[in-house]
Amino acid sequence: MSEPKWIELGKGLDIIGDIHGCMDEWLLLLEKLGYKQSADGFYRHPEGRKILSLGDIMSRGPRSLDSLLFFEAHIKAGLAYMIDSNHGWKIARWLDGRKVTLAHGDERVEEEFLDYERQHGSLATNRLKERIKNMLLDAPSHYVIQDNGASVAVAVHAGIRDDYIGKQSPKIADYCRYGPVVGVQRNGKPKRGDWTIHHHSPELIIWGHDPRPVALEVQRTINIDQGAVFGGDLTALRLPSKEIVQVESQDYAQAAINPLEEWFEKRRKAPAFKKWLNGFTVQTETGREIQVEPTGVLEALDHFSNRALPLEQIVYLPTDDKHVSVLVFKDQSAAHRWTGLSDLLLVVDSQGCAVVSKGKEGESLKKHLFELIEQSQDLTRLESDWLLYEGVMAGDNIQLKNLLASEHGVELSIKNGASIQQELAFEGIKRLIRLETVERIHECVLAAYLLK
Repeated sequence: MSEPKWIELGKGLDIIGDIHGCMDEWLLLLEKLGYKQSADGFYRHPEGRKILSLGDIMSRGPRSLDSLLFFEAHIKAGLAYMIDSNHGWKIARWLDGRKVTLAHGDERVEEEFLDYERQHGSLATNRLKERIKNMLLDAPSHYVIQDNGASVAVAVHAGIRDDYIGKQSPKIADYCRYGPVVGVQRNGKPKRGDWTIHHHSPELIIWGHDPRPVALEVQRTINIDQGAVFGGDLTALRLPSKEIVQVESQDYAQAAINPLEEWFEKRRKAPAFKKWLNGFTVQTETGREIQVEPTGVLEALDHFSNRALPLEQIVYLPTDDKHVSVLVFKDQSAAHRWTGLSDLLLVVDSQGCAVVSKGKEGESLKKHLFELIEQSQDLTRLESDWLLYEGVMAGDNIQLKNLLASEHGVELSIKNGASIQQELAFEGIKRLIRLETVERIHECVLAAYLLK
């Protein structure tokens, strides 16, 4: 446990999110990544690239044993790497004969081993169990990826502290499998904290474990578990290009609570207004703390509650009174998923109020804006659910100025010397992209409104 794990970027790495027994999708992704099956059965890339799995290759899905056998063979052949994970750790202990409760899809692994035993007998099964156990127990807590001697990235299952990078211990392994514990939930389960906000070292941290609807980089971290086993995508991140490659999957887990749907439900949860009445502090991604005094908070909340658009639809307030924000959704399904409402186009002024009125005049302006957007974007083939623009009022019309952001990231960066309002505006956008709650986004909107 004292030896750090370093691997070379070499001719390139394809880092794979949680497979969870979705073997059919995994083979499709391999093909999409350019891997070809050789006569000996191994999958190789013509450019010499290698595979790195973030763990949780088994459980929940239909073909856990096939996935385990794939990685056992390819790791031995020097074609793949795999790191430790929470499901991998539990299955390893079960294979070692320890008393563990197989739940949350782990019981499906046991069922597959029983099927294997019926077909091949107990002796062959026990040998296989021993091999798979050793593979899982040998998996390190994380890998540090180096390029010509410089550490450029870290691959880990659930998270890592900066001071743990390159080190191994039982404590570090536990943190990397599950993430940090910051308390206990009402149901007795541990409450996990957000470790990403404390990451400041230069390495890109690539992780999985916690299914997110989209893969995007936030503060030099990127989650590539898009919930393949819950009906999301199976994701690969290619290094050094940082290209995202995905294939669609289906909901094999059939869980009572789908974590991908839960993300959007949590995002739309109504704010608790009382917490802001005595003033509040907004901490931005840069670490800056912006203090908002209680003066005017009540009047501002009254404005946003009665005269502005619904809070779910206000994601960005222009810092200039002559500017507007233009938020356009790919379709009504996307609009409802993100806001709970079906409006495809939202034009908002610096007060959070709707600019486009109802009736013929409003419909004409909407048509004009859609035409402007479609000149550069084919909305029907758009991979992002939404686009956010900044526009300028030009008489009775609106001219689009900048594409600010999409579901996959912020398009413009904050320049040195930016105002507090600009930093708050972009912090709100980043929180939207991270699928944080309406409360967290509106905290930035409210602060920007009060500090004008």
